[in-house]
Amino acid sequence: MQKHNPVSLILSGGMPVPKLFSESILEFDQRLGQLPAHRFYPVPTGFPWLDEIFSGGYHPTNLFLLLGKQNVGKTTFLLQLLRHTAIWGKRQKLPVVPLLMSYEHSSWDLFTRLLCIESWHLDPEQPLKYGEINKALLQLKISSAKARDIFGSNDQDAFLESFMNTLPDTAVRAYMAIMGYSSHFILYRASRQYSSVDEARKLVKLVHGEDGSRTCFLLIDYLQAMGVPDALLSSDMSGKGSKNTIVGRSLQALKDLTHEENIPIMAVSAIDVDALKDPRPIHIEDADGPEVVPYTVDGAIVLNREVHPPLPEETKDKFIRIGVEKNRNLGPSDIERSHQVIGGSFYIRPEGTVVEGEHSYQSERIKFVPGRGRRSS
Repeated sequence: MQKHNPVSLILSGGMPVPKLFSESILEFDQRLGQLPAHRFYPVPTGFPWLDEIFSGGYHPTNLFLLLGKQNVGKTTFLLQLLRHTAIWGKRQKLPVVPLLMSYEHSSWDLFTRLLCIESWHLDPEQPLKYGEINKALLQLKISSAKARDIFGSNDQDAFLESFMNTLPDTAVRAYMAIMGYSSHFILYRASRQYSSVDEARKLVKLVHGEDGSRTCFLLIDYLQAMGVPDALLSSDMSGKGSKNTIVGRSLQALKDLTHEENIPIMAVSAIDVDALKDPRPIHIEDADGPEVVPYTVDGAIVLNREVHPPLPEETKDKFIRIGVEKNRNLGPSDIERSHQVIGGSFYIRPEGTVVEGEHSYQSERIKFVPGRGRRSS
């Protein structure tokens, strides 16, 4: 039998050859020594009870999923997380930079939502509303067009300042608040066609810089919109199971990225089409994609509309449940709280109230139907 030198073997995908663990210890001893201290901080969530059960927040090498049906508040949750991380990093003088890859919303759309969030912090009684901002923008554009027709001016340098001045005083103060931490986060408009995990990896490395002086906290909105990974470009992706293949590979690649760069990642996940039609609350098992999705991630946060116990009609759409359904940070899981949502201002009150016993949606979780990956009735 021909003998091979293990070092000369080339494994699939460029994977390293097996090593004695004593050699691995020497390698991560060197790696840990090289990584800066800020690469090891847990990133706080902005929700005190989540920080407590996650042992301080999202830890390096953590991959989290954020799940929920349409319009339940997933992007709002992400923006609050981004805002809190940016402010926390600035106050602690830590170069931790949240990077939001958004496939659904433009930078302007996210900026106006941040204006609403900041306005609530400044004036909870009369925060800005999203519709109010868009209406003011339209009115200013119309008046600007009329002014150009009359005076022939095309000066756009002070447009944003004029725009803010058409809104309540809270808008200017909210804008100044955003400017105070705007250099501590990145909004990136991603493309469904081109922005795969491979591009996310490049973006993370750009944020880190050649000297590794910054740490990226990657936020993805959303997982199923990511482009086809380079490793699958030559494959036939027209088959029935191609979507599951892409989602599964993307999730695995994101998990690899958390280890490669020693960072946390949170990805929003779409829900399985059958679960969307189901009036029951959704759970991690309802994530769209292959059945391995719940097993791949380190943690899962699930958002559901408040429907149980019954609430007065005027408040029914103003509360959501935030549930933790997986937690590898040695804290509890399968717990949830009820949170008030400030409608129109894109803000979720972070404190919440504990939901226990039979009122918890966690008590409704039922075993999978074999081969289907969905809950039985």
